[in-house]
Amino acid sequence: MLCAASSQRCVCIRNFVVAFLRSALDLNTHTRIDFANSIVPDLDFGRLAVGFGLLTLPKMPELKNRKTDYFTPVDIDLNTIAYK
Repeated sequence: MLCAASSQRCVCIRNFVVAFLRSALDLNTHTRIDFANSIVPDLDFGRLAVGFGLLTLPKMPELKNRKTDYFTPVDIDLNTIAYK
């Protein structure tokens, strides 16, 4: 019985950590978008993407009305790149 209780406790801790990390990621994403929308309204996201070395721009509704002329996406199908 000790092993079953211990493994159940590990599963509970794992689920808590996963939920916490998802919440932190969502908060981080929303915080960056809010920062970009409010503090830096005229930021050139195309140059920013080139500076970060992005291959493609993320598909976000916040980028629809933003300046991205400087950025040229790479002609590579990213779905064909395998993870190791």
